[in-house]
Order: sequence, then structure tokens, then C-alpha cells
Amino acid sequence: MKTKILSLMIVGVLSASCSVNHLRSSDTQLYHPPVSSKKVEVYSTDQVTRPYTAIGEVVTSVDAWGTGRSSVKHLKKEAAELGADGIVNLRLEIGSGILANAVTASGTAVRFEEKAVK
Repeated sequence: MKTKILSLMIVGVLSASCSVNHLRSSDTQLYHPPVSSKKVEVYSTDQVTRPYTAIGEVVTSVDAWGTGRSSVKHLKKEAAELGADGIVNLRLEIGSGILANAVTASGTAVRFEEKAVK
């Protein structure tokens, strides 16, 4: 009986899907309206061809059943809620623990600067 309960608990823990989101903002003076997460561009470097302003650092973590793709999807959602047009310096990290593993995505949410109209 104890083995059955323990087995059910382990299956429950492993099958539970969870994600964690976190923001550390550096732009507290300006409000940017939310945008569609489908429009948020992601770059693995900060060397992009367009000028931008950093809004803040965003971090998401999904459990081991998730993938880097799902972690980046959550990251784009968080950045979009801040009104970011893009994420630069994307970092993916796979962590392992006793009960579960996690895929963590982090980066800097940015707002691209508009070109001056002449």
C-alpha cells in the first residue's frame, strides 16, 4: 500500500506542469502598452542592427517536460506584457534537481527606437 501511494505521489509530482516568471525592471519611469507576444523578436546577442532601450530583465522557467521553445514562448509573453518589441541576450539553461529538471530562459526586454520621420 505504501509503495502504491509513493508511486502515485512521484507520478503526480513529475506530471505536474509548472512555470515561473520573473521580471527585474530597469525602466520604471515609462509605461509601454502591452503588445502581442507573436510580434516580440528574440536575439541571442545584444548586437542588433536597430537601436533600442532596455526595459528590464525577464526570466521564465518551465519544468523538464517543457522545452527550450516553451520556455522562450513564456519569456516572449512576459516581455509583451511589458510592451517590449524584442528580447536581446537570450540565454537558455537546463537545470537538474532531485525531483525535477527545468529549462530556464532569460534575456533583456527591449523597446526598439522608432526612426525619425523627415
